[in-house]
Amino acid sequence: VSTQSTGKQWYQRRVRADNTGCNAIVCIVFQILSVPLLYVYYQFGTISMSAQLGIMFVLGFFSNGPYALITTAVSADLGTSEAVRGSAQALATVSAIIDGSGSIGATLGPYITSVLTNKKTGPDKYKNVFFVLEASAFVAALCLIRVMIKEISRLRVRSPEENKSESRSKVVYSLIKKNSED
Repeated sequence: VSTQSTGKQWYQRRVRADNTGCNAIVCIVFQILSVPLLYVYYQFGTISMSAQLGIMFVLGFFSNGPYALITTAVSADLGTSEAVRGSAQALATVSAIIDGSGSIGATLGPYITSVLTNKKTGPDKYKNVFFVLEASAFVAALCLIRVMIKEISRLRVRSPEENKSESRSKVVYSLIKKNSED
């Protein structure tokens, strides 16, 4: 009973958070906010351990939030399309492809960091690394602009009631419930 009520509470919170279904707008705002936070971390992260932890916490929120949103929203969008509707295997394949793409970035990151810091010494050793991170966050936001424009135009055309009824959370929750019954 407690697991069911916890799932229902999660679903209700998620529906409230996803009434518009505009994930690209959220991702762009988070990515753009992470750019100055990276600069703040570079400048002030070495002041104290508490400053470093605080800035890293906020930075992790703004940088990991879009990643989690993109992996779940894109997986749900692709997995619930007409071509693969009802296929748990197709949804799992889409999720694996998206997570695998993130693994490529996780593999290249340390290599790029070592190349950028190999020949430098002193306090500016990681300056180029932070510049690349800032540029990457900004480019990620730019890549979502086309999707954001579609989301904004969709919101302008439809009424608020229609926006609420087309929540991705409802689709994802119904898929989860269907798969748990199988």
